[in-house]
Amino acid sequence: MEKLISNTAYGIEVAEMVVNEKLSIEEAYLKCCKYDQFLSQKVTLGIFVPAKLVNGEWVVLTEPKGIKCCAGISNDCDCRGDLQYDSEEIYEYQEAKESVLFEGFAFNRDSEDYYFLVRDECYMTLIRKNHNDDIESLIGRDYNLTATAQKQIGL
Repeated sequence: MEKLISNTAYGIEVAEMVVNEKLSIEEAYLKCCKYDQFLSQKVTLGIFVPAKLVNGEWVVLTEPKGIKCCAGISNDCDCRGDLQYDSEEIYEYQEAKESVLFEGFAFNRDSEDYYFLVRDECYMTLIRKNHNDDIESLIGRDYNLTATAQKQIGL
């Protein structure tokens, strides 16, 4: 499964695996429980793009860019003109990127009530801020799951 599907559709897929003896009933039960847990997660900006929560507000993180230290001019620096990175910034970005559950989204802008996201450069989607929607509310939108999402589900 690479796309977000309904709990019922997932249950049918898992049941077929039991019938075809690819899964035991216990394994099927655990898979369905994991999918239920996945679907019950709250919809936040961080499941679409790398972001972190700061003082109750989501902040989009951009991929860290290296900076030239001294261009190799200074003798007291070992950079030899290589790009230097802030390791904490890189770690924070990577951690946020690994929390993204749906592929292909880019942050466009936000308003008082919504985040505006772009997918495939032409498809705009709105995510309500401070709302209690869960991932299950996104079913039917043809969203592709990231490797992180597939791992959470147990695929």
